[in-house]
Amino acid sequence: WTLFRAALDEIAGGPVFDVHYFDSVQDAPGAGREAFHQFLRNSLCFQLHFTEMRERRRTCYACKHVWSEPEQQGVDVGISVQMLKLAFNQGYEQALLCSGDGALSSLALELRDTFGKRVTIVGWHNSVGPSLRN
Repeated sequence: WTLFRAALDEIAGGPVFDVHYFDSVQDAPGAGREAFHQFLRNSLCFQLHFTEMRERRRTCYACKHVWSEPEQQGVDVGISVQMLKLAFNQGYEQALLCSGDGALSSLALELRDTFGKRVTIVGWHNSVGPSLRN
């Protein structure tokens, strides 16, 4: 992760001073996940934002079996609110958006067109949705 942080600095053309990490967590995150969050907070100085997981009902179309599984909720909304709030308050000139979620393409366009912010999408090979690639 320290290499990741260094890569962000390189992409930004200088030190990144304000990093926000968004995640959904269950009531009691496991020890490994909690250690990861502590590392992000304490070692890399990330600001962490959490939403609660929700249960999503699934149905097997073949046998009609119904089950529930945890699903993230509100992460993209949290990212959007934070980025718009900071843009409105002149909190940054350039944003590095480390997400492949195509639902955030409207946010990136709004930040660019309305607030004049430069938004760079950072993702791994084939992890960025088509609407974010432009």
